[in-house]
Amino acid sequence: MFNLDFNRGVDTAVKGIICSEGRLLLQLRDNKPDIYCPGCWGLFGGAIDKGETPETALRRELFEELVLTGFSMQYSFSWINSSSTTRLLFFAVSEIGSFDMLKLNEGQAMDLFTVDSLNDLNVTDDLRHNMGRVQAVCESLL
Repeated sequence: MFNLDFNRGVDTAVKGIICSEGRLLLQLRDNKPDIYCPGCWGLFGGAIDKGETPETALRRELFEELVLTGFSMQYSFSWINSSSTTRLLFFAVSEIGSFDMLKLNEGQAMDLFTVDSLNDLNVTDDLRHNMGRVQAVCESLL
């Protein structure tokens, strides 16, 4: 389904759109100057390693970041960040179980937000540019 050509200079990463009770789960990213959008709220996910499928990468990332297992996912949309040559693949993530069972292993914090409240947050570029699409995914998960 996805053409992941690691030799063409375009990085590909995955993002999980995780909604619980109509609210979106976000990570407050570490405030390190060498990472993407430091100190911003964003979706959980990360880079696809060579030899991984996007689905395998998202399962690995969500386990590393949240100790999340046993969830379902469905590809939703892609977006290319024109300022960085990174292609992001967004997946709707469902059947996550209880929010209280998640354990944050990466980032400063995690919390649930209504999509309407995102305009008041300092969010990552990918989330800011795709808020309407993310909202539609969250609504489809209700």
